[in-house]
Amino acid sequence: MTSQKSKFVVVTNAYHVFRALLIAKDAGLDCIGYDSRAKWYFTLNAFIQEFIGYLYFKRRMYVK
Repeated sequence: MTSQKSKFVVVTNAYHVFRALLIAKDAGLDCIGYDSRAKWYFTLNAFIQEFIGYLYFKRRMYVK
């Protein structure tokens, strides 16, 4: 997913990078992702929220 020739960069919190890159790939963009630091006490809640967001984003693949 990451290449040296990427024309777009996604910069977001560490727990958002994976889903942001999936959305960019789905849109046909070749990009690279960088994360920023987040407070440790947000991490567990954020990863749960991102997992639910990932399932919602990929729902058409799982539900037919």
